Amino acid sequence: MNITRGCDCEPRKMKPVIQDFGIFVSTDPVAIDKACLDMAKEIGKRFRGGDQLIYAEKLGLGSTRYTLLEV
Repeated sequence: MNITRGCDCEPRKMKPVIQDFGIFVSTDPVAIDKACLDMAKEIGKRFRGGDQLIYAEKLGLGSTRYTLLEV
């Protein structure tokens, strides 16, 4: 929801750059970020961060593989 280019930790109001495409939930932080990046890419938006997710996976912080389940 309200996806912006900047981090939501920044203390300023930012304009959303993508319409709401739902809420993603996971216990795997790498998988959920990869799913969100892929969803943004699917609707024509590009964000940086893919390389960090690959590195996080190499460190054992999670997996870039995921399965989306709609509930």
